[in-house]
Amino acid sequence: MRIAEFEKEWGWARSLTKDLLVACSEADLLATPLPTIGPLWKIFRHVFRVQENYLAGIETGVTSFGFEGTHYIGSPSKSELLALCENLGMRQNSLVSSSRSDILVHWEGEKVSREVHLVRLLSHETLHHGQLILIWKALGNPFPKSWSAWGEE
Repeated sequence: MRIAEFEKEWGWARSLTKDLLVACSEADLLATPLPTIGPLWKIFRHVFRVQENYLAGIETGVTSFGFEGTHYIGSPSKSELLALCENLGMRQNSLVSSSRSDILVHWEGEKVSREVHLVRLLSHETLHHGQLILIWKALGNPFPKSWSAWGEE
């Protein structure tokens, strides 16, 4: 996948994540509708932290998933989550446009191109869309119009 194609697909996937966050009420963010999943706001926090981990992988050449070096949001603040989402978008755009196309990122036991690394980020985001669909349905909320692509309205 070329970078321009990734950016288009990423923009679409991230807009869905953001649209659902915008649709959340304070009660939604605090809700834990499924017994094995924490509050909804922590799902969004996780999605953004993972994006930070992927961006750090491009910067350092090594994947490392965890909290170290990430922005930790300790409360269910929609405005803080949205601000983090926006800041990460700007950071990602800057990093992708300024990084060399021939860099390799070390994953456990393999080296992958920047493009493959970014496709894995996109795949991870999409994985969480499935999780968000389950939670949103459990809350009984209508989906934002943008989610019609996933058959949800």
